[in-house]
Amino acid sequence: SRMLSHFRAIDPHMERIIDIGFSPPMDSQNLSLEDEKNLYLNDQASNVLVHALSNVDILAILPFRSAHEFWTKLQDTYDASKTI
Repeated sequence: SRMLSHFRAIDPHMERIIDIGFSPPMDSQNLSLEDEKNLYLNDQASNVLVHALSNVDILAILPFRSAHEFWTKLQDTYDASKTI
């Protein structure tokens, strides 16, 4: 989809964060470099999504925490990735 291409252009690994997600770190006080990168990419992707959405869509994704969960909710709402 166009949106996934946009994420890929920001960072090649961001598509993975959106499309597949990542496991949250076991110890938030002792993050590995991979944990830090995943959390950073998740925050970036979440920010892009929130700024691209209408207020109605933002309210629909507020209960979720990760960019992957946001993306999944949007796919469910808009019939997969046809219109995202």
